[in-house]
Amino acid sequence: MNRTFNNLFRPESIALVGASDNPNSAGCRFTRGLAESEYAGQVYFVNPKYKELYGQTCYLNLRHLPSVADLAVFVIAPEKIPQQLEICGEAGIKAVLIISGGHRRPNEKNNSLEQQYRDICAKYDMRFLGPESFGIQTPDLDLNLSAYAKPLQTGGIAFISQSRSVSEMTADWSYHEHFGFSYFISTGMMTDIKLHELIDWLSEDFQTDCILIYMEFLENAREFLSAAREFTRRKPIIVYKAGKTELGAQMVYGNRGHSAGTHPVYSAAFRRVGIIETRSLLQLFNCAEAFGKQTRPSGNRLAVVTNAAAPAVVAADSLVKNGGRLAEFSPTTLQKLKAVTPPQRKIANPVDLYFTARTADYQKAVLSCLFDDNTDAVLVIYAPGRDEDENNLAKTLVKIARSADKTVLICWISRSDRSRSKIILENGGLPVYHFPENAVNIFLRMHDYQRNFDLLYEAPSSLPEEFTRDKESARLLIENALREKRTVLNESETQKLLGFYGIASPENRVVLKVKDAVKAAREIGYPVVLKISSTAIENKTEVGGVELNLNSDEEVKTAFAKIKNNIAEQGLDQQIEGILVEKMIYKDYELYVSAEKHPVFGPAIRFGMGGVAYDVFDDTEYGLPPLNMALARRIIENTRIYKILRGHRGTKAVNIPDIQLLLYRFSYVVTDFPQIASLAINPFAIDETGGTVLNARAVLDPDTDPKAGKYTHLAISPYPEEFVKSMTLKNGENILLRPIRAEDEDIERELLENLSDRSLYYRFFSAGIKITRSMLSRFTNIDYDRETAIVAEYEDETGKHLAGVVRLALNPDRKEGEYAIAIRDDWQGRGLGGKMTDFILEIARIRDIKRIHATVLSDNRPMLRLFKSRGFSDRSLDEDTIAVEKFI
Repeated sequence: MNRTFNNLFRPESIALVGASDNPNSAGCRFTRGLAESEYAGQVYFVNPKYKELYGQTCYLNLRHLPSVADLAVFVIAPEKIPQQLEICGEAGIKAVLIISGGHRRPNEKNNSLEQQYRDICAKYDMRFLGPESFGIQTPDLDLNLSAYAKPLQTGGIAFISQSRSVSEMTADWSYHEHFGFSYFISTGMMTDIKLHELIDWLSEDFQTDCILIYMEFLENAREFLSAAREFTRRKPIIVYKAGKTELGAQMVYGNRGHSAGTHPVYSAAFRRVGIIETRSLLQLFNCAEAFGKQTRPSGNRLAVVTNAAAPAVVAADSLVKNGGRLAEFSPTTLQKLKAVTPPQRKIANPVDLYFTARTADYQKAVLSCLFDDNTDAVLVIYAPGRDEDENNLAKTLVKIARSADKTVLICWISRSDRSRSKIILENGGLPVYHFPENAVNIFLRMHDYQRNFDLLYEAPSSLPEEFTRDKESARLLIENALREKRTVLNESETQKLLGFYGIASPENRVVLKVKDAVKAAREIGYPVVLKISSTAIENKTEVGGVELNLNSDEEVKTAFAKIKNNIAEQGLDQQIEGILVEKMIYKDYELYVSAEKHPVFGPAIRFGMGGVAYDVFDDTEYGLPPLNMALARRIIENTRIYKILRGHRGTKAVNIPDIQLLLYRFSYVVTDFPQIASLAINPFAIDETGGTVLNARAVLDPDTDPKAGKYTHLAISPYPEEFVKSMTLKNGENILLRPIRAEDEDIERELLENLSDRSLYYRFFSAGIKITRSMLSRFTNIDYDRETAIVAEYEDETGKHLAGVVRLALNPDRKEGEYAIAIRDDWQGRGLGGKMTDFILEIARIRDIKRIHATVLSDNRPMLRLFKSRGFSDRSLDEDTIAVEKFI
């Protein structure tokens, strides 16, 4: 992939097919631009109508070029492209940029053309970006292959847009704002090259510090989230997702099958992999500027230093309203600020220096705030005062920010957008905003990113109990319903399904006659509830199908007759399968939990207020399965009801881990069964003693093939349970080999701490390894699509421990993997390393990995013998290291 993408974005030679000097031709702009640019590579113009263009030879076709071009650019009619792609393939060209328009009309002819493009490129191992691309720019090469005539500045931001118009608007804005890019990429229709491939390639680019994406649609969600997660471990991705409203979604998606209601699932998916989502295009670029120039804040405590009260009030209001906090200064800081605060102003945050403030006053105040441990960032607000001080103040603030290890943002209420003082600040690496709300918003987005990153990779708590599920019984229940041509499970069946996963429901019976209802009520124990059992009627209360708090046989008889009468009056008799008799449950709170298939991300879990409150209050949060205990807690904490559940104004608090466990178990139901189209619990009643399902409904998808591919219905790879294996070592000791889990952080630390300096040196090529929290998180909280890590677990009287771990870190295409292994010294020499290596080679074959490679220190003789015995070839890299590899 790297070579092809280098040819596309960093070509040493370019062939422009459709070159022209006709001002009415689409190719004229590109021809003139290449002819007049300072691009140092070779440029070939191709058009049979010309022999020469702008003093350069124009070639008849691609076959006549003096050498093979790295990149072919098409600015020709769509119907001519298939022939030109064939010629590219025959000539050995591997990368193509298709600018050509005219593909977006939804007719059979153009759909067929796009498929032709794919088929031809696949035949020649060729890749293309587009069609309908606005073009690309690589500023550090002076390469402009876009429809925007002016060259953009060089910077550390890679911009990717799925819209031609947004690309043009962005190019024009960035040119006039002097905003620089490492790459400017208009994807067009993304018929071939996808977003995740661009992210993977940019992750290896040292010039790119951040990726901005204007997104309208998403394909290959699992690959996108996997690539984004890998990138955001080191650098930010910031996305503006179009189509947030119903109208916007209709305009963006057309016939793609999406709706505006799906947007919260996009937001949940972005959070899951550490992506920052912005609310506007302007915020997209403001965020990028701040992330590119500033240290990320460790908290949400902001200090404001100003010479004008009103903008500071606006900043404070915006901060608190959106979840931030004004920093509370220490007594030492307050004493320092006393020296620069006018007597008519209160010494507090915001720090109001009054309009008479000079540069020295700002300097003392800003430094005092930065040195305070209670401050995470400083916002400096400057309103026009003494003009002679503006430039000097700007230079001073740049100097302060460069030496600070905290975030510094500027709100510069200048008379001119391009004032000298503002240019000094921007050139000095300080993000500058005209309105205080914008600066505050960016501070909070920066904090959100850091907080989200920390939460994303926090070590989940262990399960309060060993989780076991009866997957086989659940499978039989679902298959039986589908075999009977039923796509909806009744309430009793749905409760059984949930029960197989440890989610409790009250005792109940389904009966047909009143005498059986009385008998069931006696057996269950009063009080009870009666409700209709029906797969056709979703809201039982609305049709008079529920009677609560029944305390005697007579009340049951009366309620039974009333329900039957209500149903008969509405002509619903044929839709009723019976009457469900259930234990009446009294709990303080009612919750809602559901999962529904999203057209892009597969099953999405929704949690929030339940019962009648679900329809009244918009208090739900989304998450993608699979969940662990930490991810479940994040979903809960992002709802308003969370504050009540913790205990509010005298109400009793529930045990939050009980709800976490509910979501954890619930996520496994939809993870295990792609046949589930939707599954809802409403309500789940809970109090301080625990919770239970009071109503549940499941809808099945008869068109889903459960054998189509394990877990392919999920956007995030679950824990690979199929790679769990018990074995006995040659001395009779038992060991469990299994994939690593995020919950293994503590025992992974113990393993590393018990490695000798020699073993550490062999594993990491350095003995001075500092075991950090981020290092442990990186080792245990892995993407199972991109990495396989197998641990050897044993148990003694003190608990569970790790004897070793073996890894395969895969390339983005998942065809090659780098091998690494570490075995505790007291477990070496027992054959464990060989067993673990054999197991991971077996997994590699199952996953269709073609090549495994590793680098070994030349004096690590046991490891070299192991590789040789398993058929690895080797070659010396230098006198200290040897490269080994094995093709499978």
